[in-house]
Amino acid sequence: MSWEMVRAAQLGAAIAVVCGAGPARGDPEPETPSRAPGFDRNNPVIVDVTAATAFPVMVLGVSGNVELPYGLLWHADVGWLGKPYTDAINAFFKAEGAYGSGAAADSAQTIVRSALRSSPVFRTGVGWRPFAAHGFEIYTGYTLVALRAELVASELVAVTGVALAADEPQVSLQMQSLLHNLDLGLGWRWVLGQHSVLRIELGYLQTLASSTKVAADTASGRLAVPQLSAALDAHLDPLYLHTISPVVSVAFGYRL
Repeated sequence: MSWEMVRAAQLGAAIAVVCGAGPARGDPEPETPSRAPGFDRNNPVIVDVTAATAFPVMVLGVSGNVELPYGLLWHADVGWLGKPYTDAINAFFKAEGAYGSGAAADSAQTIVRSALRSSPVFRTGVGWRPFAAHGFEIYTGYTLVALRAELVASELVAVTGVALAADEPQVSLQMQSLLHNLDLGLGWRWVLGQHSVLRIELGYLQTLASSTKVAADTASGRLAVPQLSAALDAHLDPLYLHTISPVVSVAFGYRL
C-alpha cells in the first residue's frame, strides 16, 4: 500500500468522525440501558388491571389503576367483604368494648355479624408516584362498605327499645348500613417483565359517617319500621364510627 493510499484512508476516517457517521451497516446498535423498566414517563397513560385483597376491608376484588403524566394516579376497586375478614372485625369490636354490655350488646353483635357476612365494597382514590425511576406511591381515597342483613323484628327490640305489636315480632326485615370511610396510605409497585404488576400498600382507614335503614317485607310491619330504623341508626352509628384500622393491600395483575 502506497503512502498516498494510507493518507486517503486516514482522511476518510477523520471525515466520518466529524460528520457523526454511525456504525457500519450490519453492526448492532449499542444498547441504551433502561433507567426504570416498566415506568416510562413518555407514555402518556398507563393502565393496570389487577386482582386485589385489602385486609380487613375487602376479601377479594378487581382493581383498575391509571397513571397519567407526571406520575398522577387514579384507582377504583370493586369487591366484597366476608369471611375470614369479618371474624377479625368482630373480634376487634369485642376487644374494644364497642358493642357495650348486656342483652343489647349481644343483639348488636348478632346484627353486625350478620351484616358483615357478604357486603359489597367500593374503593376509589387518587395518588402520586413522585419518582420517575421508582414504584413508590402515596394516595388518598374513599371507601364505601354496604352492610346488609335479613333480620326479624324481635332481634331489634333489645337494641332499639322499640315496642312492637303482638303480630310484629316475627316480621322479616331488611337492614342496610352504609359506611363512608377515609383512606390514606403508602405503597410500592413493581413491574415484572413486560406486563405483570405487583402492588403492596400499607394504609389507614377511618369511618367518617354512616347511615342505617330498615325496610319490611310485609305490610304488617310497616307501622314500626320508621321507629326501628331511626333507633337502630342511632345505636349503630357510634359503633361504626369507632372503626379506625390499618389496611394492608396486595394486588397482582396485568399492565395493558
